Amino acid sequence: MGFKKCGALLSRNKIDKYLISSVILALIVRLGLIWSQPNLTPYAGMFASLDNAARNLVEGHGYVIGNEHLAAFYQLPPGTSTMLAGTYWLFGKYNFIYFRIIEAIIDSFGCLFMFFIGKELFSRRVGLISAFLYAVWLPIAYLSTWPLHDALMPFITLVCLYFFVLGVKRNAIKFYILSGLLAGIGCYFQPTLLLLPLFFGLALFIYNLHKYNFKQQAVNVVKVTAVSMLTLVLVITPWVVRNYHVTGALVVMRPGPWSTMWEGFGEFGNNPVGAQLSDEATYELAVKESGYNIEYLSPAYQAFFKAKVLNAIKEHPGWYAGLVAKRIPRAIFNFSELGLYSLPLIRVEYPVWMNYLYDTGPVGYNWAIKKMLQGISDGTFWVMFKTYPFGAFYLVLVWVFAIVPPLLSIFAFWIARRNWRSLILVATVPLYFILFHMFIFVASYKSIVPASLGYIIFNAITLEYFYGRIKGRTTVGSESTTSAS
Repeated sequence: MGFKKCGALLSRNKIDKYLISSVILALIVRLGLIWSQPNLTPYAGMFASLDNAARNLVEGHGYVIGNEHLAAFYQLPPGTSTMLAGTYWLFGKYNFIYFRIIEAIIDSFGCLFMFFIGKELFSRRVGLISAFLYAVWLPIAYLSTWPLHDALMPFITLVCLYFFVLGVKRNAIKFYILSGLLAGIGCYFQPTLLLLPLFFGLALFIYNLHKYNFKQQAVNVVKVTAVSMLTLVLVITPWVVRNYHVTGALVVMRPGPWSTMWEGFGEFGNNPVGAQLSDEATYELAVKESGYNIEYLSPAYQAFFKAKVLNAIKEHPGWYAGLVAKRIPRAIFNFSELGLYSLPLIRVEYPVWMNYLYDTGPVGYNWAIKKMLQGISDGTFWVMFKTYPFGAFYLVLVWVFAIVPPLLSIFAFWIARRNWRSLILVATVPLYFILFHMFIFVASYKSIVPASLGYIIFNAITLEYFYGRIKGRTTVGSESTTSAS
């Protein structure tokens, strides 16, 4: 018995070492991305507003933007600017590199939550593989180093999922409350989490379908979902009240989605309503048709585009249905930047590849595939591959992260089908973000990156399966992904 206890202790310590190694690896990857791009400011206009609001917070002006003429800032929730202001105040200088490092450190601990979820639902090995994949998952790692409100959304979503899973497995209301609390806090950064508790409730309902006392289970689902959603509402209420006081309108964390939906009408080019995928063109349209210099993203601005969006859907229902259908592949196969673009050889060669793939067509995977097939046929693709190998390497890497994870996830559903209830819980996150953006906008990949969380766990299941198949030739009795209840 003593030897068994000693063996179990050593095994546990070994696993702890693997897990700690994943966290350290995650931090190295993220700090490396920051080191390679120390002055990174994607979406420069958006960052400028967040930075200005942060500086005004430090200088005691409140959550406002402007220099001489200050105005209340309500276009973006205060979470990111408040964190940014904290680093400005703490380090005594207006340098956002400290903020990016703190984001990287926070996101690195996502490996722990990945491990806990994988272990809770499937097996210890799945948890460890999930933690490792999270550490090197470049779409998430790169996003986590941005000085923007989307940076920590994968981590916050992951923690929400973790507490939801604990609520399901432990049947304890406190974990549903914590999940709702984290979702509410997440809304202070990016309000896309606003309806996540409702989707968790749907997953819980499906999870409990096998039980005989259907009515009691349905009542329990409604209860815990309501508690989680109420917690979220209580968390965001102070900011909703503040925005109402500032604008005189109901602004839930940030202005509504209507102008974004209008721009989304133009994300595939020509459309019957003349929408364009451009903030500038959209604003010019609002000014022209409203007849005055309407404030950008104001309640009046959203009301203007709400009427136009609803009218467009009413007049062209078939076109809108087709638009939603065209968004599905792009939402599932999310082509994200990976943060390696600044490396010298890639920086020189990758733009050449982009010009080659999209010389006469819109940026999108469908046009790129057509161009590649054409290039393979006429030989130009292989010439490009030999002439610009480093650009080709980065292009392949982008496509691997976009295409392979969803395909391996489908395979995971097959091999772990006996544990389908746990699979449903994990699938909640990618399905939520995919469905959410299908009806609004998919051109901005950064908002869909949290869907990768589900892919990571599903891919870990697949890798664990192949690992078991290989080890099974020499070893008997490995952990089984499908054996967890």
